[in-house]
Parts: sequence; structure tokens; C-alpha cells
Amino acid sequence: MSNNNFDNLLTAYLENDISEQQVTELHSIIQSSNSAKQRFQDETRLHIFLREIHAEQLELHQMQNTPLPVAKRAPRLWAYAAAAILIISSIITFIVFRPNNDPLPQIGACMSISGNGGLSIQRNTKSFRATTDTPLAVGDQLSCDPQTQAMLRLADGSILAMEPNTTITLVSNRPEIRLQKGQVFFEVAPRQPNASTFQVLTEQSTIDVIGTVFSLAANDHTELKVYEGAVTLTRRRDNASINVESQHMTTTAEKTLTTKKMTASAPSTKLLYLTPTDDLNLENGKPNTDLNLKVEKNRRTIYLRFDLPAVGPIQSTKIKLTQNIDPGRGTLRFFLGSHANWTENTLTGKIAPKPQQPIGKHTGVIRRGQTIEVDLHNVITQPGPTTIIITLDKKDENDIWFASRETTTPPQLILTYLPSN
Repeated sequence: MSNNNFDNLLTAYLENDISEQQVTELHSIIQSSNSAKQRFQDETRLHIFLREIHAEQLELHQMQNTPLPVAKRAPRLWAYAAAAILIISSIITFIVFRPNNDPLPQIGACMSISGNGGLSIQRNTKSFRATTDTPLAVGDQLSCDPQTQAMLRLADGSILAMEPNTTITLVSNRPEIRLQKGQVFFEVAPRQPNASTFQVLTEQSTIDVIGTVFSLAANDHTELKVYEGAVTLTRRRDNASINVESQHMTTTAEKTLTTKKMTASAPSTKLLYLTPTDDLNLENGKPNTDLNLKVEKNRRTIYLRFDLPAVGPIQSTKIKLTQNIDPGRGTLRFFLGSHANWTENTLTGKIAPKPQQPIGKHTGVIRRGQTIEVDLHNVITQPGPTTIIITLDKKDENDIWFASRETTTPPQLILTYLPSN
């Protein structure tokens, strides 16, 4: 590989002055050289970063009604230096001017949010929407919207899966959880010797756990189902206690606390992670052949082709995407394609599958490096090749770039299924 040739191709790409033949040549070099791939990603990130800074400067000067100085093209070394200075300045500004508040004790983080709504966090007097990897603090109140599910990981390794219309409060880092309403599935990490129990509070009861898997529903009464291990439930109104063992349940609605065997065991589902066999975006009907999947209204559309194996009944389907280089915002819409008779080498605007059926959406800002998981309606049930099409309802500077299958963070289709007997 000629360094000069790669430099010329990369410069032409960044300046959007590149022919289809040059794109093919650049793609071949990137595919065959890890160092070229890394440099391509680094240079593209820097290019986007400087472009955004210039746009912000332009907006600021327009607001101040002052002309923007004409910038001469600087050598690449000066571009790196300018970017470094801006980053360091931002860090210094944050350190100097950040609010002088003591941080709240962190108790965990949000693992995933799926569905058509969101997860709200009430922290002191402020309310905001959670995203993947949002840190969770002691005192946070979390509420799932009616069509939203959320999964949390606590600092002790325990996992909480919140169902729609559920509200909990992270009372302390014991951990101690208050379930105001709704239903939560708990997978509590084993406790260390002499450690306090994991405790869950509802309006009617207190649940003490050593390490187990159970579900808890709280509305007019509390219903406890234990799938593994054992859980102690204490009813508040009469201080009655009962130990609930694996595959048993109890409810505070009964006059006398008793346990009964569950009629059916918890479904033993399995997860399957699929990477697309082909992925590509068309830009004005022509294939984009670099390592990014770009989406923008009326201009760029993403096509993902998956080959589904024959497994047991599929319970749910999610798609996982990781933002790469250029963030953005808007509503991402997911469709089932009309056919899957294409590959990366053959896809064009003329033969591209048509969006056949809407199967999911995601609304909001996609931050740098953010990973999103979107629930897809249960229409992908049969084995064989399947096309998923992604569009965006924003255009111009609101395009979003995602990592393709050739990167370390490829798209994934996540199937939850019941194994066939």
C-alpha cells in the first residue's frame, strides 16, 4: 500500500470529492490493513469534530451579528493541535465552573431501555430521561413508561428488570429498593458472609433476600414468586413472616400467609446474538462502501441482512446498534424489508427491498459511542434470510452514523427463544 496514495484517497473522501472508483480503492485498503482502518476512523472522527466546532462558531457569530473570520486551510498538525486545545479548554472549564455539589453515592447503572417510551429518573428536584449507561444514585426514583422495559445493574452485581408502568426508588446501597408499583424481576447476587440482606420494600411488605431469582409485583397487594433460592416476606400490617422456597409463591392478599407451588416453572429462555451477513447504506440510491452505516431522511437508508437459523419459538426480538463517529438526533424507524435477495456487492437503489412493515422505532439524541437496543414487534418468527431497513425522520446535519459489521461493535439482532424439546 502506498502511503501517499492512501493520504490522497483519505483527503478526497473527507473533502467529499471522491469518485466511485476511488471509494472502491479506499475500501479495499481499509479492509486489508488494520492500521489503515484505525487511521481512517481517527481522521474521520477528527473531521466531524472540527466540522461541528465550526458550525457552533458560525451559529455564535450569527447570534452576535458579527462576521465570521475566513479560516485558511491549516496543515494537519495544526488541526490536531487545535482540537487538543479545544478539548483541554473544555475540561478546564468543566473543572472550574462545575457546581460545587457533593456527588450522590452511586448504586449502579442502566443496562438497557427498550420499547416505545422511556425511563424517567427523579433525582432531588430534577427529572430527566435515562439512557444506556446512565449512572444511578442512592435516592433516585425510576419510572418506566407504559410501553417501556428497563434493565439495571447494581454495584453488587444484582440485576433488576423493570416491567412497563413500574416505579422504584433506590433507597440505599445496602442495596435497599422500594417498589411503589408495577413488577420487577430480580436476580440478586450472592451475599458475602456477614453482609446485610438485599431488601425490597413495598407498601404491604418487606422482602429479605440472600441471593436468588424472583419476581415481585406490587399494587393493591404484594405477590412474590421465587424461581431459585429462598426469600423471606414479612407483612407489615400484622408482622407475619413466611419463607418462600424455589418454585413457590405467596401473596399478602390472603388472610393467612401461605405458600403454594407455582403451576408452571419460569420459562427457560435462551438468547441468540446474530451479526448481519451483509450491511450497507444507500446514499441517493448509490451504495456507500466505507465502514459506517449512515442514515438521513430522503438521502441515506440503512439495510441489514440477517440469516435466522431454525430455533425454538421466538419470544422477543431486539436490534442493537452502536453510534460511530457522527452523532445525531431524530426518530429512527425500523421496517421489515420486502425481500432479502441482495448482498453488499449487488445492492443498488433499483433492486433494494422496500419498507414493508414498521416494526419498531427509537426517538431522541444518539450520543457519541452510545449503544441502543430497540424492541422489534414480533414479526420476525421464521428461519431464513431477513432484511431490516432503517430510516431517520431528520435531514441535513441530523444524520447519524452507526458501526458496520466490519468493526468491533457490529449491529446485532438479539433473539429470545424457547429451545425446542
